[in-house]
Amino acid sequence: MLGIANNFTRELHLGQANIIILFFSLLSLYTQEKNRFLSAFFLAYSGIIKPYFILFIIYYIFQKEFKYLLYLFLSIFIISTIPFIFFNFNSFIENYLLWFNEIKIEILRERNEISFGNISIFTFFDNFFINILNLKKEISHIITLTFTGIFTYLFLLESKKRMDKNLCSFYNFSFLLSLIPLLASNGRSIYIFSFPLIFLVSLNFKEKNKLLIILYIIAISLIGLNFGDIQIISMFIKKYSLMPLGVLILLTILFYNVRKIKIIKTEGH
Repeated sequence: MLGIANNFTRELHLGQANIIILFFSLLSLYTQEKNRFLSAFFLAYSGIIKPYFILFIIYYIFQKEFKYLLYLFLSIFIISTIPFIFFNFNSFIENYLLWFNEIKIEILRERNEISFGNISIFTFFDNFFINILNLKKEISHIITLTFTGIFTYLFLLESKKRMDKNLCSFYNFSFLLSLIPLLASNGRSIYIFSFPLIFLVSLNFKEKNKLLIILYIIAISLIGLNFGDIQIISMFIKKYSLMPLGVLILLTILFYNVRKIKIIKTEGH
């Protein structure tokens, strides 16, 4: 857990925007039932910093929350047009193009295999599909994205039919936030988005399942011990891009815990 805390303090020291994005995403979840427009506004604000909230747009489409999506797009429009008050039209467009290019470079950048900065789920599975099975990079990424999509769909289905709305939202938000570091090639600092997942999984150890506890310790070790360039463990984690494996283990434990909950919703509910 000290390693997890180290990642957080490192974020604070560097002044990373990821902490702000995480804060407003969780604030959006907290206000979701109290004020839908305010919740959508907070989520939109987090997306203006970096557009990770695209995952949540897909989620709300899946949940058929079209009124919420309307609030979200309205909020995006309001926040996006505020700079127009301070800049002329040409400067307004130029600044947004610069912002877009910066985001594209940071989130969608492709690095070489030996780079320690590229630690997405694609890099992790490339070690198997490309280096062992000799598949093309594009095929490897399609397989990885398909696996992630199916796993996410199954999780959302199970949580929807086994939980009440508030608990379901908390689980789903934690799940979706954890997908951000898996899908974005943006360095280890982005793994701060897995913190709600780590917290949520830790709350479910009421039964002393030794296997799950061991898997949990392995998972947080892979995420938390990936710092420093001298430690043997840290270098091993970086060499094989094992941080995504830690998140995948936690997501699997969370899915297992959801499956253990008795179905409380009927078809007509």
